[in-house]
Amino acid sequence: NLTTRGVKLNGLIDHFFWVGDVLARGTSRCEPCQHLVDLTGKPLLRPLVHRGGLRAEVLTGGRIRLGDPIQPSHEQRGVGVLVVRDGSVLLARRLSSRGQGTWSFPGGKPHDQESAEACALRELYEETGLIGSQPEMVGQTLAGVPDSREVFRTDFIRVSVPRGEPELREPDKSEDWQWCRWQRLPAPLFSPVEAFIATGYRPLSA
Repeated sequence: NLTTRGVKLNGLIDHFFWVGDVLARGTSRCEPCQHLVDLTGKPLLRPLVHRGGLRAEVLTGGRIRLGDPIQPSHEQRGVGVLVVRDGSVLLARRLSSRGQGTWSFPGGKPHDQESAEACALRELYEETGLIGSQPEMVGQTLAGVPDSREVFRTDFIRVSVPRGEPELREPDKSEDWQWCRWQRLPAPLFSPVEAFIATGYRPLSA
């Protein structure tokens, strides 16, 4: 239970928001009940209708401190690209402010009207110079990125790249690409990637 001040809680219904390190989603109003009247001996039901608080679903764990602000966030689309070869997957350590220092697959945000599969092939080429084929969706996650206070619904697309080595085409966004064994992935992982690994997906060739 949290006590808030100066926050329009009803406006957070069906919306994501951050409190400290915790990502939550408002689900419904918390209407007053007769128990409150019985405890206080005061007629509080009518004055508190639609003003009794907010029920929320907690989506990620974390620490909440006294005075932490409540920060609304909107869901965004993302695409992660799985390139698996001989039991290893392609990753790089992120340098951008979003997830800085974490390890991630190639990927990014789709353009308007762009499919997840088309985005995966485009982002893979832009970031690594590799030309992929046969894109296949293998999972989807909903995850928050704590440092940027964003929320991404990410489609994970596996593509076939039978030959060629990746180039570092966007050195401002990531360090050198590396082939990492699926069973021994580096840490920490970018939160959408971590959420995808947690689904239990295993590539057949790993």
